[in-house]
Amino acid sequence: MGMIPSSEPDNIGYQDGQAALHNTKAPPTHWRNVTFRRILYGYGISVFGDCFNGIAISLWVLQTTGSAKSMAAVQICNMAVSFLFGSVAGTVADRLDRRKLMLASDVFRGVMAVLIAVSLFGWHAPFPVVLLLLSLSMFSSLFQAPAFHASVASMVGREHIQQATGSIHMVDNLARISGLAAAGVAVAAFGGFVAILITGATFLLSAVCVLMAGRFPEVQRSVSQQTTFAQEWRSSFAYIYRNPLIRSIVLLNVADFIFHVGDDAGSSDGGQGMGG
Repeated sequence: MGMIPSSEPDNIGYQDGQAALHNTKAPPTHWRNVTFRRILYGYGISVFGDCFNGIAISLWVLQTTGSAKSMAAVQICNMAVSFLFGSVAGTVADRLDRRKLMLASDVFRGVMAVLIAVSLFGWHAPFPVVLLLLSLSMFSSLFQAPAFHASVASMVGREHIQQATGSIHMVDNLARISGLAAAGVAVAAFGGFVAILITGATFLLSAVCVLMAGRFPEVQRSVSQQTTFAQEWRSSFAYIYRNPLIRSIVLLNVADFIFHVGDDAGSSDGGQGMGG
């Protein structure tokens, strides 16, 4: 799907277990790097869709069922899928074609959004079926970000990694804030069906950006660095266990999410008094 511009690094290798660029030539600024710029746009659109989808589904469930427990169930399913399969997604992103992985994630989530909309409003599927579809969509979303972040160094070169990281954080924050805000407006103005279809459109648009970016720089591994999937997966847990800072961040994120879900459920039950 297109060739890598001559200014892109050709590939990266692994020296002593660390990624290393074989060709560090890159455009004067990372914003002039067409591949990175288009992938960054797609990533921002995808993050917007994820945040939009989470709020839109939760609000629709709360408005339709009047049950904060059902809304909390959606959030708990998302947390459980992320917690159980997050490390697997990162390992997969290290071993497969990252561009294809991002495309598959975006297209699958787009199709799932349409299927969820039809299931809810056309087929009137039971709530457990909707939870299953949402969980599958969440599982697919886990592969998008690791594949993107792992490709940044090979796209922009060593000299632009810091600037590229700053741009990624800026786009990520803007996408999250706007996605959360837009979801509530869309559900109130257009209803749940249209809101979920908007989610599907964002994922498919993200896939278009990835397609337009062209082929990613290749990643090569030396023979000494060849490992099995199980070995890499176990090493990710070992790294978290050995690093106190990373371990603390992981535990804090889990605790914060649990308390957040509990607060949402309690405030919604007390504030609306629905379900009776």
